[in-house]
Amino acid sequence: MNWEYKYTKDIDAAIFSHIVKLDDVLVSKFIQTKVSKNMDGTFPTDNVVVEFNAALTPEEHDILNVLIDTYGPTNKYVEIFAIMKARAVKGRAFGAWMIDYVGSRNVQMQKTSEQMVAMTGELSSVMSLLMGGSIELAYGAFQQLEAGGVIPNSNYSADELAEDKKLVQAYIGNL
Repeated sequence: MNWEYKYTKDIDAAIFSHIVKLDDVLVSKFIQTKVSKNMDGTFPTDNVVVEFNAALTPEEHDILNVLIDTYGPTNKYVEIFAIMKARAVKGRAFGAWMIDYVGSRNVQMQKTSEQMVAMTGELSSVMSLLMGGSIELAYGAFQQLEAGGVIPNSNYSADELAEDKKLVQAYIGNL
């Protein structure tokens, strides 16, 4: 049997679930958060349902009430998720595009599979950061690899490095 605690509030279920999972006391009983919304964007009474696998003690219920009461636009996790939506999602899209671009350029340049595999190994940190949407960190990784003498080389030329850094710089400049 699951125990449900109901509230009326404008919250995001994923963000609130994240907040509850970070609470050392509530996490062991927590199952999920469900939020309902009317078609017109308003919220019905008891639109937030927080489910647990056991009844909460009065102290645990107080903790849950505090988490509900402090949820709002200035809550640090609400801010983190907003930044994530604004930057990371967009960054991952650019990172995926960049990986596709470099791969297509490799084909256009008629690189051998051995060169492409070697390049992938040499640039694995950059590629990982690009795919994760951490574009500023990917640019820093390019610089570290260049300063360390890893690139440019026979698999990844100075011209390719300059072009890729320019593309990343242009993206960063438009954030």
